[in-house]
Amino acid sequence: MTNTAIIGLGNLLLGDEGLGIKAVQELTEEAPDNVSVIDGGTPGFRLLNSFEEYEKVIIIDAVKMQKEKGDIVEFKVNKAPDIEKLSLSAHDIDFLDALAVGEEMEILPEIKVYGIEIGKVDRTNYTMELSKEIKEKLPKLIEKVLSEVKNESNPQKTHNN
Repeated sequence: MTNTAIIGLGNLLLGDEGLGIKAVQELTEEAPDNVSVIDGGTPGFRLLNSFEEYEKVIIIDAVKMQKEKGDIVEFKVNKAPDIEKLSLSAHDIDFLDALAVGEEMEILPEIKVYGIEIGKVDRTNYTMELSKEIKEKLPKLIEKVLSEVKNESNPQKTHNN
C-alpha cells in the first residue's frame, strides 16, 4: 500500500474546471511508484475512502479564491473550512462536506491542495479545452506536485561525522 495519493478533481466538460483531471492524466506516467494517482472526477463523499486509506492526500483542483486567473495556489487543510467562507470549484460543496465529515469521523489525513485560479466558468459553454492562461500554468503546477512527492519518496540522507 502506498501512503500518498494524488487526486485530481474536476469536470472535464467545463473547460478550466477540468484542470485537476488533466493534471492527473499527465502525472500518471511521472509519479513515483509508491504514489497512487487517482482521477477523482467530482466525488464528494467518495473522498472519504481516500481519507481513510492514505496518510497524505494531495488534491489538484481548479480554485476560485478571488486571485488573478492563472495564479497557482497551494495550501494545507488542517480541518474542514467554514463552507460559507470558502469556494473552491463547481463541486466545492461536496468536497467541503466530505472534509467536514472526515473531520467529524477523525479520519482526515494530511491534505494539501494545489490549484490554479480559474476565475468565472461559463456553465453554458461545454468544452474539454483549457483556456490559454490555465494551459500555460498547468506544467508548473505539475512540477510543484512532482517535486513534493519525489522529495518524500527520496529523502536526503544525512551524514554524521
